[in-house]
Amino acid sequence: MSPKLQSRSLSARYVTQRLPGGWWRLRATAPAWILYLREPRGADGADIGAVLAGGSTLAISWTGDAVRLDLGGSARSGTLHAAGALLHEPLDRLYDVLPLARYDSRERRFWGRVMTIVRLPGGAWLIERFARRRSAHGPP
Repeated sequence: MSPKLQSRSLSARYVTQRLPGGWWRLRATAPAWILYLREPRGADGADIGAVLAGGSTLAISWTGDAVRLDLGGSARSGTLHAAGALLHEPLDRLYDVLPLARYDSRERRFWGRVMTIVRLPGGAWLIERFARRRSAHGPP
């Protein structure tokens, strides 16, 4: 069985930064994404910062434990390998695409009252006491 190959191609001007522990951060502003690389290494042993700096096209391929980065558009195009890569791409209107619970007006009013009672002195104790009593008698 072959490992599942995942890839992503990114085009942007990005800024590189060396982080502690063998990590590098590549940050782009438009479109906004951040890529964290663990122990990147080039085939020719060149300075990774110089290779990554100023690039505009980045193709990332994940397969098993290996990560391959193909760089293009910079003065020093080439291929890098990394021990790991984490890509953070913020989604516009993220909460609109997630299947989150929606409350109707009765549920919002109920939870609003519960939160109001909890904020009162002794309110949390009162709700705990009420919940214990209800669970002892079984579901309504």
